[in-house]
Amino acid sequence: MQAPNTRPCIRAAKGASQPVDLFRETAIACNINILAVGFSGTLVGLHLSLPIIPVALLVILWSVLNAVVFSLIAHRKLAKINQLMYDCDLESFLAISEGLAKRRTEKTTNTLMLLNLAAAYIFTGNNTAAGRLLYGIDAGRFTRAAQTRLEAQCELIYHNNFFEYYYRFNDLTAAAQALEQMKRILQSSKLSRSARNTYSGFLLRQQHLLNIANGDYDNAEQVFDLAFEKGRHMLDRVSAKYTLGRIYLHQGKTIEAERAFAYAVMHGGSSIFKVSAAQRLNTLGKTVHLPPDKPPVNVFLAAEKAAIIVCCGLVVCVSLIALIGSFAGLL
Repeated sequence: MQAPNTRPCIRAAKGASQPVDLFRETAIACNINILAVGFSGTLVGLHLSLPIIPVALLVILWSVLNAVVFSLIAHRKLAKINQLMYDCDLESFLAISEGLAKRRTEKTTNTLMLLNLAAAYIFTGNNTAAGRLLYGIDAGRFTRAAQTRLEAQCELIYHNNFFEYYYRFNDLTAAAQALEQMKRILQSSKLSRSARNTYSGFLLRQQHLLNIANGDYDNAEQVFDLAFEKGRHMLDRVSAKYTLGRIYLHQGKTIEAERAFAYAVMHGGSSIFKVSAAQRLNTLGKTVHLPPDKPPVNVFLAAEKAAIIVCCGLVVCVSLIALIGSFAGLL
């Protein structure tokens, strides 16, 4: 198994090198608004003999406002998509993200989306797809000298994903190398304080996962107890609880282990933790009936699309009225 910075030996998955076009719908709506308002504003200005500079400034201001508003809408979509993964609804997350990954644009935010997609593959047990996607990502997108804060975060997530990937293949040497890369990045001044705090906790848990794999369980229970209590999302809590179940088994605490695995089964959604916990319970002689996975959901609500359509429609109507009025005045 090769380290992340070596030449990939796995062929990149189809679409892996194509960043996600998350902003397609909102960009189209934004451009329609800008063109329509610019056209109507110019006509009205000519018709009323207004000075061209104030009219041009108003059109530019409207264009900037459109870009900001529709960018916020796009980022809201991204947050809603990511929340599916955090809620352990990985099937819905994958159904949406795999479609978005077929689009093509060059934004660091979209690289982040690809990294999240790879993480989702890992947490559903599809390590082959995760490896193909990770090896297909061009690390040069976020490792340049003039690294931005978001690019530093992408590099951190990149190595975090490789740790998870190697750990599940029991390649502990490569996993330890990925962990060292994370330690290096955490010392970077480019990271925000919140990102540094979040991934410092990840680093501690992953170090203990390596220790457990090497037979060292010292302080592991305390670390994952705290991870469960402080978990920001269900995926964090389910992962911590499943690991606690393994620790309890090692300690001979069968009842506590059964409770921990039962929690992972109940709340694990479509994650690998749910399936693995059920297998552990079956080994302990407990009959487990897995709760059915929820059907994939669509985060792009009809009301949201309708709002964009209505907004564009109103602007186009105003433009047509301005056009008709201008021609009527000229005649």
